[in-house]
Amino acid sequence: ACFQTTIAAGMRGHRGPHTQLCAQKPFRSDASDGGFDAVFTEISSQIIDFMPVSGNDKAAYEAYRLGMAAQTGGDLKGALLHYTEALRLEEDPIDQSYIMYNIGIVFAGNGEFSKAAKYYLLAIDSNPSLCSAYNNLACIYHRQGSKAERDYDSERSDTLYSMAAEYWNKAIKMNPMEYNDAQAWLRDTGRSDGSWEGGAWMNG
Repeated sequence: ACFQTTIAAGMRGHRGPHTQLCAQKPFRSDASDGGFDAVFTEISSQIIDFMPVSGNDKAAYEAYRLGMAAQTGGDLKGALLHYTEALRLEEDPIDQSYIMYNIGIVFAGNGEFSKAAKYYLLAIDSNPSLCSAYNNLACIYHRQGSKAERDYDSERSDTLYSMAAEYWNKAIKMNPMEYNDAQAWLRDTGRSDGSWEGGAWMNG
């Protein structure tokens, strides 16, 4: 699959300082409904109660946690409502980026790719190191480029493929051990910018 649909679990109540480069998996239960582990839910509630932050920060994290739970359970409408509330309350730009990234996944999951792209771009504006957002943007543009190619619109497809290449090159430079299919496509189409090949990323 092209899209990274792993929910970004990063907010101050759920991780340490802002060290994540890519979205990490949330704690999941083994239950078939994909719900959150009961232990994690209890710990999260305790974290919220004892976090040395303002009331708004606690409320933002609680809304975010509810959004993750709804998204994991397939309730996209509920997830969007909770994420919107979290975004309204959250003031930290890095934490905002994870909320906007997850909103992008919600819209992509509903087939609303233009809206998804908007939120991935907003996430990148807030957190330029969120490589999963670059990958998902590239996937959207590649998907649209493939459609344009099938419609014999070569000019539009070339433009969209170039946009996909731009974001994949950035994602791979940040995380060169991932996105093998994208790396192969960039090489095969001559769209690699060379920033991640041959160890170039180590010197960048």
